[in-house]
Amino acid sequence: MGRKQRWWGLVPPLRDTRPVADGPGWSVHIRAPEHAETLERDRGGAWEEANRLSAVLQVLMSGRAVWIGGDAPLRTWSELPPNELKADFFRLPHHGGALDDGGVPPGWTVDRLYDEVQPHAAIISVGTRNPHGHPNPEWIAPVMHDRCRLLCTQATERCQPGLKNDATTFRDAVMSDYSDHLAEPPWRHYKDVLNRTGAGRTPEVSCAGTVVVHLPRAQNVEPRVLPTRAAHQRIIDVWKTPLCRPQPDGSDATSEPTS
Repeated sequence: MGRKQRWWGLVPPLRDTRPVADGPGWSVHIRAPEHAETLERDRGGAWEEANRLSAVLQVLMSGRAVWIGGDAPLRTWSELPPNELKADFFRLPHHGGALDDGGVPPGWTVDRLYDEVQPHAAIISVGTRNPHGHPNPEWIAPVMHDRCRLLCTQATERCQPGLKNDATTFRDAVMSDYSDHLAEPPWRHYKDVLNRTGAGRTPEVSCAGTVVVHLPRAQNVEPRVLPTRAAHQRIIDVWKTPLCRPQPDGSDATSEPTS
């Protein structure tokens, strides 16, 4: 019995506007990548710029929008319809890291991406132990001086030089003095404070911790973000040179971290 042949063909780069999940007044959509590009790379094994295929999710609720950016680079964002880019809240892509996979389109920068989205708050999912130097100051500078609110989930050496050498001390300080202000469940990196487990590993230190965005059904009710601005500021004040705070000399704390 002969082997059945399989034929491949590329479909047009159509965008499926159907939600992947929805309910009364809300929906979740995958806005990128396009199916045609994914299939083409799968056929050719061209995965050297895999972030080009990172999923970009949009959550819609009662006229408000939230972007969850995955690792999508600037080229992906530049290809989205301009009328879809605006959002109230923006989970920044790639942990606040580089966005040059696939090349940077002419005229596109991180600053322009902020201009297109115009978020009220930007969230960077970043870990104390990350080895890449995230978040990049390129992501922080555009939101300085109240352009929009910025929340990083954990503190890094960019905001507290020497943090990796004394992370337990700083984490204990945050937990003992400010933990009531965090919307963070008692997950592993909190239990480690008490158990002193994970010897040889740098502890994780919350800044904003888990960020919760509450989108009300009623359009005349403002969304809520936890931690609150005041509570988060108390934790930011713990750090020596937080990137999101202008320094006394008038400059922004966007220099490379020192140990």
